[in-house]
Amino acid sequence: GCRSLTSCSLEVDAELGAGLDVAVFAAAGDEANMGYLVESLTGNPPQPPALRPGKVIVAIGGSPLVGLTLDGMEATFGKHFKHGVELWVVDQGELLEEHASSAEVGDEAMAEGDDAEEPDEMDHDMFNGEDIVLEHGNMVIVPLAPASLFRTLPEKSKEDLKADLESLASDLGILLKLDGTGEDDAAQIVAVTMTGMPDDLEEVRPRVHELRTKYKLGFAK
Repeated sequence: GCRSLTSCSLEVDAELGAGLDVAVFAAAGDEANMGYLVESLTGNPPQPPALRPGKVIVAIGGSPLVGLTLDGMEATFGKHFKHGVELWVVDQGELLEEHASSAEVGDEAMAEGDDAEEPDEMDHDMFNGEDIVLEHGNMVIVPLAPASLFRTLPEKSKEDLKADLESLASDLGILLKLDGTGEDDAAQIVAVTMTGMPDDLEEVRPRVHELRTKYKLGFAK
């Protein structure tokens, strides 16, 4: 499991706010935003020990920040920011290691067929429909479809898909969330983010892939 993934509650003072100074944390040379890096704390109000400089906030109130656009991150953080909200935090060093090990393979492949002519192409695995595994397997993001394709699904299919995902999550006792489904959402991708024990997530991934096929979602290769 992830050595440093912990959750804690955010202290927010009505007058002083949270006393947090954060910066967007993205893996080097990559468009993949990982969350907000805690740079410094004023100490007023006092935050829990888990929330300290060098930690990256990867989720707030059950909503992951990983892989969102800057606007999406800001909107998600703003929406959930309140006293007592649950934050998931990880050591900055661990995220970098994690990303480096998963990026090595991709970079070699990219270097061979690197075509700089297409500015619309993002080098993010999610845009190829590949799963993203973070926190040593404690968090998995399974992209389902471009947001534009998802919006064309009939409402009933969307509801059925959500119900199917919910029953999967309750079967295995994992935290599962569908992101990017809103009409006003800045997200370009609809993805399922799952948090739980790595063995459970490994078991559930193929079942989420099956649902992706069942509802005729996916990414054009």
